[in-house]
Amino acid sequence: MKMERYLPAEILGPFVEHYLFIESEHGMENRVLPDTGMVMGFRYKGTISDEIAGIKNNLPTALLTGLRKSVRLINYLGQAASFLVIFKPGGATTFFKEPLHELFGVSLALDTLIGQQKLVEIEEQLAEAKDNFQRIAIIERFLLSRLYQTKSDLLIQYAIKQIRLSKLLCGHIFSMH
Repeated sequence: MKMERYLPAEILGPFVEHYLFIESEHGMENRVLPDTGMVMGFRYKGTISDEIAGIKNNLPTALLTGLRKSVRLINYLGQAASFLVIFKPGGATTFFKEPLHELFGVSLALDTLIGQQKLVEIEEQLAEAKDNFQRIAIIERFLLSRLYQTKSDLLIQYAIKQIRLSKLLCGHIFSMH
């Protein structure tokens, strides 16, 4: 298994935590712990499935995964590769108009959110890309096009900022005593 992590362009930094590439030459099982950010994934090679309650499901080529409260098993068959966009808490809402809280505990095929035509275009570009830097450029162009088409919910962004600030203040106060 090969995993590579990259930081987003500065303009996407408030919304995207990082990008993660996962490649499996011989197959593997990846145990994913619950997190506070949503994940948008693109499989550009091979077959990938997940296992929920003992049932294996092949994952679509591109999907958006909601927050989860339990461990998730992702199975990569041999010669499988994916590109994950790990959003910061609340970051995915900047790029999608749909109520993303409805994705709690589930994954949704991305074509239902962005349309089949656009998705086919992105998937073809990702498949033809020569390296991870080209793949990042493709997805960042897509994200930037969505960034200018939608408005971030400023109230949500403000609330997240206040929560983080209060945690920092509490941690600082308790460390002084």
